[in-house]
Formats: sequence, C-alpha cells, structure tokens
Amino acid sequence: KITATNKATGVSQTTMTNEVGRYVLTDLSAATYDLAVEKEGFQRCASKDVALHPADSVQFSCALKVGTTTQTVEVSAESLAVQTEEAKVSRVMNETQIEDIPVNGRNYASLLGLQPGVIQEFAFNSNQGMNIFATESTHVNGLRGDSNNVIIEGVSSTRTRGNGATTAAPSVEAIGEINIVTSGYLPEYSRVGGGQMVIQMKSGTEQYHEFVRNDYFDASNFFSGGQVSRIRFNNFGYTIGGPVIPHKRKLFFFFSQEWTRWPNSYTYTATVPTELARQGDFSEYCPGSACPKVPAYLNGIGGLVAGQAFPNNKIPQSLWSSNGAAFVSAMAKPTASGIANNFASQIPNPQYNRTESLKVDVQLERIKSHLAVSLRHFRSDSFDDGGSAASRLLNWNIQLPERGATVDLVTTFSPTLVNDFTFGSTEDIVHVALFDGLGKGLDRNSLGINFPFIFGDSSKDVPGKIPTVNVTGFDHLGDFAGAYPSGSVGKIFQFQDVVTKTHGTHILKAGIWIEQDGENDHDQLQIFHDNLNGTFVFSAASSQNGATTGAPLGDVFLGNFDEYRELGFRNYTPWVSWQEGVFAQDSWKATRRLTLSGGLRWDYFPPYKSRWCNFATFNPLFYSREPGVQQTVDPGSGLVTGGNPFNGVAVPCSELPVSGEGHFGVLGGPYNASTRDAINAKLVSLGMLRGLSPEIFQKHYRNFQPRLGFAWDPFGTGRTSIRGGGGVFYTHTALSDATLLGKNVPFQFGADVLGGKIDCPCA
Repeated sequence: KITATNKATGVSQTTMTNEVGRYVLTDLSAATYDLAVEKEGFQRCASKDVALHPADSVQFSCALKVGTTTQTVEVSAESLAVQTEEAKVSRVMNETQIEDIPVNGRNYASLLGLQPGVIQEFAFNSNQGMNIFATESTHVNGLRGDSNNVIIEGVSSTRTRGNGATTAAPSVEAIGEINIVTSGYLPEYSRVGGGQMVIQMKSGTEQYHEFVRNDYFDASNFFSGGQVSRIRFNNFGYTIGGPVIPHKRKLFFFFSQEWTRWPNSYTYTATVPTELARQGDFSEYCPGSACPKVPAYLNGIGGLVAGQAFPNNKIPQSLWSSNGAAFVSAMAKPTASGIANNFASQIPNPQYNRTESLKVDVQLERIKSHLAVSLRHFRSDSFDDGGSAASRLLNWNIQLPERGATVDLVTTFSPTLVNDFTFGSTEDIVHVALFDGLGKGLDRNSLGINFPFIFGDSSKDVPGKIPTVNVTGFDHLGDFAGAYPSGSVGKIFQFQDVVTKTHGTHILKAGIWIEQDGENDHDQLQIFHDNLNGTFVFSAASSQNGATTGAPLGDVFLGNFDEYRELGFRNYTPWVSWQEGVFAQDSWKATRRLTLSGGLRWDYFPPYKSRWCNFATFNPLFYSREPGVQQTVDPGSGLVTGGNPFNGVAVPCSELPVSGEGHFGVLGGPYNASTRDAINAKLVSLGMLRGLSPEIFQKHYRNFQPRLGFAWDPFGTGRTSIRGGGGVFYTHTALSDATLLGKNVPFQFGADVLGGKIDCPCA
C-alpha cells in the first residue's frame, strides 16, 4: 500500500501497486508530502518532505526488506530532483521563492523572467502591480507573447481580447507555486505552443496564518535621523487560512485581500500659444513660418492684401471663427515665456489596484473525491489628466474589473482509475470612462464650441465631449486618442473532463474540453475615424486647405481646417464562439530508465460570429467589374470615385435581426424598429446581404496535433536526464483591434473632409 500525506492539511491518499510493482497517485494537489510504502511481512519504507509541483510528476522507488511493519526505513528525498519521468521541460517557483524574492510591483510575472529560455520585453512594466499584460510581454523560447497560456487552478485564464494576457490573476500572497512549462508537453495541454504558465493557489492548512504588510511596520533608514521614509508605492493586505472546523481535516479555506496605491505623476511639457497669440496677435511669431499671411479669399477685405502679413501681425477679431476662437481659448495658457516649450506641469497619473482570492478545499471521503473551489477578483483603476493635453479638460479613468471562478472535482474510482472534472469562468471588463478635468471637457457648449456633427447628436455616446484638435507646432486639444469613452466585456466558460488510467507500465489519459468565449465589444478602433465627436487637423498644407494662412494657428482663428474626421455610430458587437477539443495520450515506462510518451489532440476553433450579424469583410468573390458597379481611381486626387462604394463587401446572415435594434448604426443612421426593414432592403440592394453563414469565414476541421516525447536516465541513478519531444500546436485567433470586423462599413461609418470651415464641417 502506498500512502501520500499532505503535510499542510494532514489529508492522505492511498493506492496499491500493480502486478509489476508500479503505482501512480494521480491528480494530487501541489504540496509537500510524506510518502509511505507498506506490505505485511516487510519493513515500512518512508520518505518525508517530497515536493510535488503544479503540472509535475515525482518518482519515488523503494526496495522493501523483510521485517515487521513496526520497523521503518527512511529514504531521503532529493532537494533538487532531476526529472526523469516526463519529456516536458518546466521550471518551478515554490512558495518560499515567491515570498522571499523581491518582486517589484507585486507582480508574479516578474519571476517568469528568471527562468531559462524566458525573456521579457522592455515595455514590460512590473511597477504597475498586477499588470494583466505582463504575461503577454513574456516570451518563451523566442515565441510571441500571445503563444502563452495562463492556467489558474487547472483552468485557462487568458483574455479573449489578447492571447497571453492574464484575467483575474491572484495576488502574490495567494499563490502557492508557479510552474512554467516551456516545451515537450503532451496533448493534455491545449490552446498554444508557447509557455504554459500553471498557477496553483494556496490552500488552507491545519493551522491559521495571517499576513499584513504596511509601511506602519517599517523600520527607519539608518541615515534618515529616525524618521520612516514615505513609501510612494503603498501596498497593504492580509491573508488568512485554515480549517473551517478546527482539528477537522474535511474543510479548509484560504482568503487573501490586497491593495496597492500608487500616487504617481509625471511632468508634461508642451508648446502652447503665447498670451498675445491667444488674442490673435502674432507679433512674437513674425517674421517666421508661424506668422500668418492673408489668404487669397480675404484679398481686398478691409484693405487686406493676399500673401502679405496681417496689419500689425494681428488677425482682426471680425474675421475670427467663433469655434476657432473657442478652440484657442480652451488651450492651456503658458507657464513660461518664449514661443516654444513654454508649458510645464505635473500631471496626476495614479493607479489603484485591489485583489481578492478565496479557495475552499473539501474532502468528500464517501465518494473518494476532493473538491476545490476558487474565486478571484481583481480591479485596477488608472487615472490620467494628460490624455486631454496640457489643458486637462478631460480626465481618463481606465477601469479593469476582472473576475474568475473554478471548480475542480477529482474522484478516485479505484487505485488505477481517476477522473478530474473542472469548470471555470472568467470575465474581463475594460471600461474607459471620461470625466471633466480642470475644465468642462464634457460640455463643449459651455466653452463656446457648437459646430454641427455630420452624423448628428444621436450618433454620439457623449454629445457634449469636446473634439480633438491637432495644430502643427502646438499642443493638441481634447482627448488625444479620441476613441473614448468605450469598453468591452470578455467572458469565457470552460468545461474539461480528464480520465487517467494506470495499466501495467502505462499511464493513459484521455479528455474532452469545451469552451464558450466571446466579447461584447464597444471598442472597435479604426485608424482615422476613432473620434465620435470629431478630429480637426490644422497643418497649413496648401494642397488640402486652399484658404490657409501658412500658419496652422492662424488657420484656427479663421476657422479653416486642413482635415476633419468624424466617426458615426460606434458599433456594439456581441462576439461569441464555441470551441471543442479531445485528446488521448500514453506515458509508457518502457524500461527502468526510459519513458516514451505520445498522443494526439484535435481542436476545433470556429471563427467568431456576432449574435446580431453586425460585422463585415471584403470578399473578392463578390467583387464586380461591371460598368457602373466597379469604382475607379481618380489619377489626380487618388480618390476612389463612382460605382458602388460597397463593391465586394459581405455581411453575414440573410437579414439583421430584431435583437440588434437600438444597439448599433448602419450606413450612418440608427438601426431600430422604424429603420430595420429599410436598412435590410438597402443592404440587399447594395449586394452586402447574401445569406452567408454567421461565421462568414472558412472553417478548419483538420486541426490534428500529434505530439511525441521521451525521457531517458542514461545511468539509472536519477541524477542525469536526456529529454526530447516535438509536436503540432493550433490556437484560435484572439479578438483584437486588428480582427474585430465590426469596425468596418457599413456599420462604423466615418466621414473625412479635406479643407473646410470649422463652423460647418459638412458644408
């Protein structure tokens, strides 16, 4: 009889050896165990402090000697064991390492870069606490970051919006061990061919333990004169765990809660109009390239001469555009003299994080099962006034609340047959909110900005938000990115069942995996038309602005822009996909020193579809070259003219459904009950609705993934191992700004006007 006793909980699991003396204890939790081998008529053989890591296996052999069971032979466990049983290559960070190694920013991903074959990008910022993108910025064996898979408590916890990034990661204090599997793994691992980052959360033990970290407990620096230095990165929290009922080994819990407060700021420097220039007086800029000249259309008005400087280098107020003057007035005032780099300010950029993790372990002895349930919550709030430029009229708040839950039920039917069922769910929320900053950036009318929108007020999420104004040579006005407020919600539900059978010298595994994932997306960015509330460009380019003064700021006063871009209705697309996979594998102990492993995995990754069919793509099969339909390129301007502007564009389904009413726009107008029939008829007449499959793209059913490996102990001492392996890996396409086709026409309609008047961009 083989007995493994978890030293932390005191819970034991037993099995029997087979006819050749081989045994396997499968699906044990990562922990430190005491092992014992017993048989009547022989001395008891035992080994203490045997460490079992996540996604790992340990070999323990013992030669029984004739004697009584009251006699015990102690076998010492190797502190640094060489893996001779499996082909996969992995590296483990145990609880002691996680606690003792200084981790900047309290980000467990910092530890991954310490492993061989693992590098991290310079863009990786561990200071930002539990940065969800840290694992995506980690590269294993030279592969891309989106080739990683983060597994927490047996369930993949990777974002739908970016393969490789983590969803609802537990705090460092809640992590028991991390095992990063870098190569040679069998078909039981799905999704990707890069690093499998396996995280095991802490479980409760037989004793209660608490933890709190706060600068209140810090000692003073020797040179500080007895004063404790103020910590700018504040981190505090606690953990508590133990048996729910003291002295009972049935029900255990572990809870962790942690906060980080980072009151960060940065210096923002810029060039803004001088006090004189804010009044239309360009004396400080003349002569020079920033000195405005009278445009041709003003020649002779009030004695003005085209091509000459304005009298006294002042643009008469009677010629000002009301909106242009409002733009200049809303720009930041200088904080220093001079015409360049005359503004500097400290911009607040704080980040606040909060993490909760709970794990409950239940021993169900009647059905020979172990149940583990975990819940995780992570919320990050980042604030930034600098996104709205030196004027700070808007304040960004990037909110990232994330949740995760897992259920893992391991049932032992016999010493050679074990079943492991897991269910997991994650929710990844991104919400970029905007608030009024130092001014009323969400109430443009109060600033004197009142130009009409091309697509009307009803197409705007926040009609009062100021536009983005880019003036060459000066700091911009408004929201630099322009695409916000917006957001998305990504949800994943996973089911997996794995059966393990030990037969002689074989360990057989087979399993099935089902996943539904998707994303409700209101954040499908485009390159040029991201701003619902408009983007003005003033660059004094005569090719686009025939009314230019030659000075961008002068054009603002007169209201003559080079380019104006506006996005109509922002599309809201509920993406969804069902994915399935099955695998079978065998690990065969061919000899005492050689283990051969192999198996086959098949995954089906169908294309994502929208529940409302509101996305589009270009398909050459539907492109027509018929006269009157095919468009032509104007050789002078380079613009596409004539014909059907939607030639070759395909929209899935035979019609847009009723369920999508009120959630998006089509062809620049709202899609609702009163417009639904007309819009569907229009899409048919334009050749876009063709009754295509909701997935619209080609499906691939031949995703077979054979994998082979070996592990050889050449000397039979357990101190040397030669391993090798190879295989085929498939993964699904992540939902990202590059793949979210809801941003395409006819749904996200954009307008681009070259040369025009601010007060009426559509004219």
